[in-house]
Amino acid sequence: MIDLFKDGFLVVDNFLPEEKCEYLRNFALNPPGNYHDHYKGYKAINFDNGNNEYSIKNLVYADIMPKLDFLEKIVYDRSWFFVYDNESSGVPAHADPSFINLNLWVTSNDCINDYTKNGLKIYHKIVGDKVSWEDYNKNQNFIQEQIKNCESTIIPYNYNRAVIFLGKLFHRTMGVSMKSGYNNRRISYTFLFNKQNGFS
Repeated sequence: MIDLFKDGFLVVDNFLPEEKCEYLRNFALNPPGNYHDHYKGYKAINFDNGNNEYSIKNLVYADIMPKLDFLEKIVYDRSWFFVYDNESSGVPAHADPSFINLNLWVTSNDCINDYTKNGLKIYHKIVGDKVSWEDYNKNQNFIQEQIKNCESTIIPYNYNRAVIFLGKLFHRTMGVSMKSGYNNRRISYTFLFNKQNGFS
């Protein structure tokens, strides 16, 4: 399937209807309950990973899956959102346990402080089949060795931009710099998709 993408990724602007994008933004800023996870520089809620309280399957199947119909026999796995501090280093380099990732940015461009930041850097390096999740997702010594001297592409931040890419490509946030104020925080959603059983 990699030949469907230039360098393993595809960028689609104006991905969702405006009202759906704003719904996701407002939901992340004002979730019904506490955030499940806190990290250095951002906080998160995970969806549909045994978490019925925060399911967004209806939106995924109604508004996202139809736009991925060029990818045959993929299934939705799970998703999450991150709400970043206004200034943050972002998520370090890693890869994910998925066939396809879809990252979606839902904060207005008017909220950006530094336009050289806030985007996504995708390395032209894919994880080998026998590498463990702990290594390709968490082990920064291993990851930095893998991406050393590796070609990469920077996808600039843009409101309602979806970046669709192979989940086993190493990638990281290009730092975060947004204007002050809680409503200006950078919000990203990540959706993971895998192949149906028996499809290769």
